[in-house]
Amino acid sequence: MKLKFLSFNELYREHKRAFWFQSIVAILITLGVVFTLGGVTSSTILSAIGASSLAASTFIAFGLPDSPVAKAQRMIGSYVIGILVGVFFYWISNDTYAWTHWMTVITHKEICSGLAVGLTMLIMFLLDLEHPPAAGLSLGIVIDEWNWWVLIVVLLSIVIIALLRVLMRPWLHMLMGN
Repeated sequence: MKLKFLSFNELYREHKRAFWFQSIVAILITLGVVFTLGGVTSSTILSAIGASSLAASTFIAFGLPDSPVAKAQRMIGSYVIGILVGVFFYWISNDTYAWTHWMTVITHKEICSGLAVGLTMLIMFLLDLEHPPAAGLSLGIVIDEWNWWVLIVVLLSIVIIALLRVLMRPWLHMLMGN
């Protein structure tokens, strides 16, 4: 009996170069993002969340290039939405006057985090700009201190990832089997 979750991807035999090429591209992009984020923020949490969101986007763009969520407009649009919603709920969560009358400081951060993820998701669905990693970025913006440089680097990084996916599209293959 062969267990499906332990089976070897049958596409590898046919597309060995693509597996290696696309993985090396992902490594190089991720290294660039991590080094750049590390240089513009002292926040370990937001750096980790921003980098992990961008790493997930890199996986989608270069491992699943034919996926609807890998389209450039969805990737960039969803990050813009995630950043705007995250910043909005970050400001709300830090307005202590509004919260101190009926809730603890700790509780309102969690409520704003949940609202940020949910609203990011809703707006992405309504505008047909679905790209899941942007919801994680929205969460990271709410729960940690950040500066504008971090958000600019994240936005520029997703633009570069989307642009590279478009430019490299002729050499990219879907690396997941059915």
